[in-house]
Amino acid sequence: MQLDDEAIDRDRQMLSQDRTTDVPIASVDKAASEIILTTAFDVPGREIGKIIDIVGAEVATGMNIFKDIANAWRDTFGGRSNTVQNALRDARTQCLVELRREAFRLGADAVIAVRIAYSEASVATGTGGGILFVSATGTAVSLAD
Repeated sequence: MQLDDEAIDRDRQMLSQDRTTDVPIASVDKAASEIILTTAFDVPGREIGKIIDIVGAEVATGMNIFKDIANAWRDTFGGRSNTVQNALRDARTQCLVELRREAFRLGADAVIAVRIAYSEASVATGTGGGILFVSATGTAVSLAD
């Protein structure tokens, strides 16, 4: 479903009054995209008004047998695995979107001290495949005016 700017502005108004209200995810994402994410402990040129809470997001991406075969080929003959790199990039991007959503729901302006962690788990089901995990945590803050 595609939303026009007028609908998104209307949803943003509702969200500014009650961040738990049920509005289309596209509106939340547009509003949450303004949340600043940084690995630094401050936002340059801005003063932190209040620490709100620790926020976190996790994404688990399944790798299928075909991706595993491609990875085994790369392990044997060398080279970079574009399949895994793309899966990691997509998982990281989605994780940061989720982190922004979480911070937005708390009324934060920024998330500082963001840390991203990666992990992998093999699935012993006989079908191949594994799971890539990406998690991000940080401190949600409001910025002083």
